[in-house]
Amino acid sequence: EGVKIFIGSENFLFNHSGLSVVMAPYKNGQQKVLGAIGVIGPMRINYSRIVPIVDFTSKIVGRILG
Repeated sequence: EGVKIFIGSENFLFNHSGLSVVMAPYKNGQQKVLGAIGVIGPMRINYSRIVPIVDFTSKIVGRILG
């Protein structure tokens, strides 16, 4: 549920790359997960700015597709 943040070694895809992933699922009207939207960036990304953008975007995409 909601926005998930994977920093560096917490994400097996980017284990040694120094990258982080901020992602959130988008859902249809029946609350079924249709997919996810996210941002890949450096571990020192501005999380306070990125997290609300990813959250808002996932909700908008869910409304459009739902």
